[in-house]
Amino acid sequence: MEKTGQEIIPNAGTPYFLTEILGTHVFIKDKKIGKLDDFVIVDGDKVAEVTHLYVFRPFGYPALLIPWEKVKIMTTREIVVDLDDPEKYIGGPNEGTILLRDYVLDKKVLDLEGKEVDVVYDVKLILRSNKLYVSEVDISQYGFLKRMRLKRVAKLIKTPEDTHQNGTIPWSYIQPLPTNISSFKGDVRLKVLKEKISEIPSEDLADILEELDHEQRLVLFNQLDTEHASDTLEEINPNVQRALISSLEKKHVAALIDEMTPGQAADVLAILPWWDVKAILKLLDATKAKKIKEIIDFHEEKIINFATAFLAGASGYDRWPGAG
Repeated sequence: MEKTGQEIIPNAGTPYFLTEILGTHVFIKDKKIGKLDDFVIVDGDKVAEVTHLYVFRPFGYPALLIPWEKVKIMTTREIVVDLDDPEKYIGGPNEGTILLRDYVLDKKVLDLEGKEVDVVYDVKLILRSNKLYVSEVDISQYGFLKRMRLKRVAKLIKTPEDTHQNGTIPWSYIQPLPTNISSFKGDVRLKVLKEKISEIPSEDLADILEELDHEQRLVLFNQLDTEHASDTLEEINPNVQRALISSLEKKHVAALIDEMTPGQAADVLAILPWWDVKAILKLLDATKAKKIKEIIDFHEEKIINFATAFLAGASGYDRWPGAG
C-alpha cells in the first residue's frame, strides 16, 4: 500500500475482478456497515469509470450509495470508507444509473450480426490515480470455472494470466449500454466482431488513444499485446507518446522498443530526456542499443550542424550592405 496524505490507497495499476470483490465487507474505521453489492459506473466510449459503491446492509437497514471518492482502502478482504454519517448516503441507484453486476455480469456477448459470442463471467477493473475504471469483460474458460467455484481446476488447465489475456474483450469494443431503463435485461453487444478485435490497425488504435485523457489511455494501452502495443506506439502523436512512455515501467518500454527496428526505435526515443533513453537502452541487447544510440547521435549532430549553419547565415545576412 502507498500513502497519499491522509488517504491509504492500493498501488496504481492494481487490477480487480468484479466477482472477487463483490460481497466484500465495508467498514467505517473498525465498524462493519455492510457488504459491497455492486458498482455504479459512468459508461464512457472507451472505458467506464466507477462513481459509487452500492452497499447492502443487513437487518433491514436501507442500502447506501457511497461516492467512490470516500473509499480509503479497497482489497478483496475489506473496503474502508470515510463517512461522518452513513445515514446521509441512504438511497438506491437513480433511473438511468448503470450497475456493473446488474447490467453486465452473466450477460451474453453478441457480435454486430446479433450472433452469440459468449457470456460475461467476470469484469476486470483497473485502479489509476485513485480512480477505478472498467477495462475488460472476461469471457474466458478460467472466468467460467472460477464462477463455478472451480478455481483450482482452472489453474491446472491454464494460468490465470494467460487465460485472461486470451479470453477478455476490452471495454472499448462494447457498445454503449442503455440508460433509459431501471434494470438492463438484454445482452451486451460488441462494436466489432470478436474475431477482428486483434486485427484493428495500429493507426486506428493510435487515433483512439489520442482522444482519451491520460489515465484512460494507460488503461487501454496496457491491454495490448507487446507487438500490437509497439506498432501502435509508433503511430501516436509525439506529445502523447512522450506522456505515455513516461508513465510506463522502463522494462515495459524496453520490450516495446525491442519490437522496433533501430531506426523506428531511435525516432521514438529521441523525444525523451537523455537519462530516460540511457536507462531504456541498458535494458536492450547491447548490439541493438549501440545501433539505436548511433542513429540518435547522428540525428542530433545533423540538427546541431543545421542550427549552426542557419545562425551563421543569419549573422552573415546582418552584415550585408543595407541589411537591417
